[in-house]
Amino acid sequence: MARAIQPEKQELRSFHVSFVFHNNRLISIGQNSPKTHPINRRNTNSRTAEFVDTGSSIGGTKQTCSELSAFVKAKARSNIPFNKLTLVNVRLKVDGTTGDSCPCRSCQSLISHAGFKKVFYTSKNGEFVRY
Repeated sequence: MARAIQPEKQELRSFHVSFVFHNNRLISIGQNSPKTHPINRRNTNSRTAEFVDTGSSIGGTKQTCSELSAFVKAKARSNIPFNKLTLVNVRLKVDGTTGDSCPCRSCQSLISHAGFKKVFYTSKNGEFVRY
């Protein structure tokens, strides 16, 4: 499914896509973007109550991660509690192979805060790993 929505020409060095499911039903799809999202500045670290920048920085350019994009869309489209949802994160490299898509620290914070039931991501070997 990730390969089906991968753009032919990528703006970033890899394509990350996240899927949110409820009982095998697709709720939302999010993909990484070179643009930032306003929630990037509102995500706080629960331990220190400090603002945390959500999203990766590549070459000094801020981007929105696919996990955040999928989270925002799922929240807007559904009233299902996140503790009943599954998040699946996939990374596709420019050459079409699967890469490590372990969530970054800020997305790990977001995932923990949201309380997803299950979270899976692709490893360097292309296998799915449970977070």
